[in-house]
Amino acid sequence: MTCSKLWSAAGGADRAVATLGRIVEHVDVLVGNEEDLQKGLGIPGPDVATKPAAGALDPGAFLAMIDRVVGRYPRITVVATTLR
Repeated sequence: MTCSKLWSAAGGADRAVATLGRIVEHVDVLVGNEEDLQKGLGIPGPDVATKPAAGALDPGAFLAMIDRVVGRYPRITVVATTLR
């Protein structure tokens, strides 16, 4: 779902979020990484730009982001993501 290259020729990031949001309103299972959720759906999430030490990622930050996704798109029953 990331949008930088894909959407640059079709209206940019704002159009990507609007279009993907209309699609996600109709899904019940959503699979994507944290960048997909942030950039593709405009959901605020943890800043993972810097590589943390092994085991330093806070799963709670990702769970909070997933809660925001489900709050915005209540039809979703399952969200699958990875902690990389």
